[in-house]
Amino acid sequence: MKRSFSRGAWMLAIAAGLALPSLATAQAKPVVAVLYYDNNSIGRDRADYDGLGKGIADLLINDMASNPNVRVVERDRVQSVIQEQALARTGQVDPETAVRVGKMLGAQYMITGGFMNVNG
Repeated sequence: MKRSFSRGAWMLAIAAGLALPSLATAQAKPVVAVLYYDNNSIGRDRADYDGLGKGIADLLINDMASNPNVRVVERDRVQSVIQEQALARTGQVDPETAVRVGKMLGAQYMITGGFMNVNG
């Protein structure tokens, strides 16, 4: 006796096969952590720009958090790891320490940077 699938069974099999890759990609979202930006400004009004480093990072975090294809590490978790590693005292994160912090956070990507105002 020859067995045959009904049209509905084929459609269900195809739909199930198509759903599996989408589940795999949903779990493969890149994990991103954002550090505060360094104030590299020059001049006597340098301190006036200290809050900008946090502001730039917050803007990036908010924009990326609204993207369903990216997972952003919570800022509180990033800050606790930075303090734990005593990086907050130095205020500098070099590429080697950024990699170490990223691994501790489970992040695949670390966004860091600096800004400069020279009109002071």
